[in-house]
Amino acid sequence: ASYYAHINDRYNYEEIANQFSKSRVDFFIGGGEKYFNNREDNRDLTNEMSEYTFVSNIDEFEKIDEDYLLTGCSSIAKSLECAIAICQALGDQNYESEWRIAHSKLIAALENPSGIFDLKKDRSRFSMDWYYPILGGINSKKRINSLTTKIKDSFWIQGLGIKCVSDEPWVTVAETSECSIAFKKIGKDKIALELLHNAISIVDSKGIPYMGWQFHENIYWPDETPSWTSAACILAADANNRLTSGAGLFLKQQFKS
Repeated sequence: ASYYAHINDRYNYEEIANQFSKSRVDFFIGGGEKYFNNREDNRDLTNEMSEYTFVSNIDEFEKIDEDYLLTGCSSIAKSLECAIAICQALGDQNYESEWRIAHSKLIAALENPSGIFDLKKDRSRFSMDWYYPILGGINSKKRINSLTTKIKDSFWIQGLGIKCVSDEPWVTVAETSECSIAFKKIGKDKIALELLHNAISIVDSKGIPYMGWQFHENIYWPDETPSWTSAACILAADANNRLTSGAGLFLKQQFKS
């Protein structure tokens, strides 16, 4: 995700579209086509953006990538779960019914992933593939045990945290924080709290988390403190200590069965 527009009114859609046309964003999905080609100033930004290809539906793509990412689909499963909860709050039974079906099928796939995900490229070296299904809502104890065993064997560096990838000496704050939430969800409170403490120890002089720690060279790497890393720490701290009413977001199913 990124920010490309700088404007003092979020509803000035035509100026936002104009700034997008001058940005260097590589790929964008969204609505609001009229703000590009049916503008009050009569400009057609789609003609001006000659280096881009515009499509209005998936069938217009020359090639559809049929590979499915395990981590990405785990996130989608959690999003569907929350969407169902919103439907229940709003009393929208039509969407709830459709999304329940999609959610159920996706959870089943995440619990039995063989031959479904990451077929074109092996991503098993990334730690996210081993704890995101837990955050996404799988329930199979056998699958959860398999995932956590892999985490402990290949990614968890005792006293430091969770490695981003299995073959690099680099623990990262975001992965350590997210994995903390996953262990908290399955009732491994001691491990969850230890990982949280690992994550919040990788910080600068102001207490802002770095991205990670390279433990062979003993340096913070990279020398950056992005907001999303801090956000992961905040979510983990909330999940472990129940600081807010949203502490259970990743710890329990959000919709009523």
